[in-house]
Amino acid sequence: MNGQLKILVILKTNEGGQWAIPQILELLRRGHNVSLVMPGGGGRLKRDADRERIEVLETNFQFAFSSPVQAAKGIAELRNLIVREKPDVLFYHLYASAIAARISSIRLRVKRVHMVAGPLYLESRPIRLAEKILVTLDDTLIAGSEYTYRAYKRLGGAGADWTTMIPYGTDCQRRAPAKPGEKSSLRTKLGFSETDFVVVFVAYIYSPKRALGQTIGLKGHEIAIEAWRKFSRENHGVKLVFIGSGFGAEAAIYRESLVSSTASEESITWITSVEDVSPWYKAADISISPSLSENHGAAMEAGAYGIPSIVSSAGGLPEMLPPYCGWVVQAGDCDELYAALNTALATRDQNGLEDQGREIRRHISGRYESSFCASAVASEIEMTASGRPISIFSEAHFIRDRYGRTFATDSVNTDDQWRRYSDVRGGVRVVARTDLRSSVPDGRPLEFADIDPIPDYLGSKGFVRSLSSLRRTVRRVTRAPGITVVRLPGPIAMVAAIGTFARGKPFAVELVGDVGGVRDSGVLPKWANFLPLVALTRFCVRKAAAVRYVTSTSLQNSFPSGGGVALSASDVVLDELYGDTEVRIRTSGSVNLLCVGSMANGYKGHEYAIEAVSLLRQNGHDAKLTIIGSGPWKHFLERVRSELGLDDHVSLPGAFGRREVVNAYDSADILLQPSLTEGMPRTVIEAMARGLPVVATEVGGSVELVDERLLVAPRDAGALASAVELLISSEDFFTEISAANLTRAHDFSGSAAQSRLASWKATLEQLARTNG
Repeated sequence: MNGQLKILVILKTNEGGQWAIPQILELLRRGHNVSLVMPGGGGRLKRDADRERIEVLETNFQFAFSSPVQAAKGIAELRNLIVREKPDVLFYHLYASAIAARISSIRLRVKRVHMVAGPLYLESRPIRLAEKILVTLDDTLIAGSEYTYRAYKRLGGAGADWTTMIPYGTDCQRRAPAKPGEKSSLRTKLGFSETDFVVVFVAYIYSPKRALGQTIGLKGHEIAIEAWRKFSRENHGVKLVFIGSGFGAEAAIYRESLVSSTASEESITWITSVEDVSPWYKAADISISPSLSENHGAAMEAGAYGIPSIVSSAGGLPEMLPPYCGWVVQAGDCDELYAALNTALATRDQNGLEDQGREIRRHISGRYESSFCASAVASEIEMTASGRPISIFSEAHFIRDRYGRTFATDSVNTDDQWRRYSDVRGGVRVVARTDLRSSVPDGRPLEFADIDPIPDYLGSKGFVRSLSSLRRTVRRVTRAPGITVVRLPGPIAMVAAIGTFARGKPFAVELVGDVGGVRDSGVLPKWANFLPLVALTRFCVRKAAAVRYVTSTSLQNSFPSGGGVALSASDVVLDELYGDTEVRIRTSGSVNLLCVGSMANGYKGHEYAIEAVSLLRQNGHDAKLTIIGSGPWKHFLERVRSELGLDDHVSLPGAFGRREVVNAYDSADILLQPSLTEGMPRTVIEAMARGLPVVATEVGGSVELVDERLLVAPRDAGALASAVELLISSEDFFTEISAANLTRAHDFSGSAAQSRLASWKATLEQLARTNG
């Protein structure tokens, strides 16, 4: 994101709304100037903000509208504050805050972002009709759940087009399940026995909203009490803990009436709001949320702790439970809640709750991790203020540390990849898998790209679990002005391309590999072979408004464009590390072979290079091989090496930094690229730029780079060995290839390569303006 924004976050309370803190911290991390506007007082939200050193601007306005005179004074005060602070963006939560922020900023040059914590107010017909008009004052409306998103879509009106969905999320790193033995010790400390069936109900207590026709509190405490009375009479050793204070003076009085009504119930405990609720969750068997209206509620927090929930059908609560985990009951139905409690107790006795808890935690951590949600919110605010012309969906992996810094996990997706977009208004945003870690790799964090994270995963099962999160991201990104770019092949890019096309939005394709070659390589799960992957890729390329091929002819022949802009420009732009190189001269003696590539799966064909070394040694050559790279496939390669007796002749040192890789090129005699599929292989180009002869398989862009006499069929270790023997048997041929490779590599350095990529960037910027 280029340029600092001044952002005012407006909340009607100084007590609740702690979910805004991660969002504010993410905005601050991105370099924006953020202030939190709230009523004066020393509530919990104020204390949290002070602890995180967030600037708080207190106001006398209590965001109450019962008195028109007082409301008018409050609106005037808030408007004066906005005029004084001169923000670029107003970001507000909770409906009273939204009403105040919208009205107080009318005719001011400021963007408005409304995030909806829950759609309770839409249950009132007069408010619903008014909201259909008032929502047009929002530049962006962020629904906190799928339920709220659908509610605003049904509302219709002009605001429906700029409504998106991002959950508030929960900190799954901090909220972790009890460790072995911890649950037992916590139960002893909290006064429960090992065999007690412990149920927690965590929620503020709200008095009934008579204006909405309510006769009981919003969170359904009365429903829980009635169902529990029947349940506890029939079951011994059951405990229910209510945790939460009354929200406001009226609610505090209402809470006392509820406490009094259960004074004779020994199995019920009441606790006011606590700073740390984790001991109660970790000691519990289940959580209940019988709300009449809700966003995601305590079920999300409980799920992060690995605790199953019984939830009502209200709002977004059912979204918290994956299939066959937890229980959903009709909102307001005591009998259904009673029946679910009995079923949960029976499940506990059959040792089934722990399995459900693990699955629910996977569900929550894969979709609702707060740092990812906060990042998405921050991106949405930036887009609203400054536009987001270029969003790239990539199969890359990144790591984010606890300070919010993002690091590439490979040498391809570092800042060198994204620097070309540094002068684009709003920068470039990369949607990619991101892992949260306390430790990070060596190197600099990204500066020239903002990562819009989706949960990190490996394999087809992980992709399926992350699919809903990915679809939400696609929907959110494609609703914005600008251009969506997909890097095919890959499942993330495929979902993005099809989703963008389905919304009638333009998109661009960067075709960096041959999906047919990927399929033929055997690295895909067997079920994927039944999918029309080649046909789908051809469809996406034909429908794209622009296509960038990383090859000159290979990919173009297999995946022709459909009439939009089409150009050839490789990602590889060689820098000064690859200059100042002389032609190689072959000397007799040992031959040092080199492979460089990912070991995430087997498509690089490294095992065939190992087999080629075995054949060369059998033929009397002192051949040695170094394979640089890391990933799960490394264990397989180590086994192949041992089975062939090559532990002393094949080295697997792991991943190297860029300069170390260049040193490895210079120390080698020949690069082997035995890939089963390729796009335009960066490793081959880099090795050529250091004058290194290359033997490669005839796949992808390798056929455009490598001398045809040194191209071999995939999976043919004998052919690899023969090509190496051809090179080392003739000093003249070796030198000829080295000189030719140096010449060929010049196409990927200097102004020519930069110019091709600059043309692509200009194409994307033009498409972004057209879609603005």
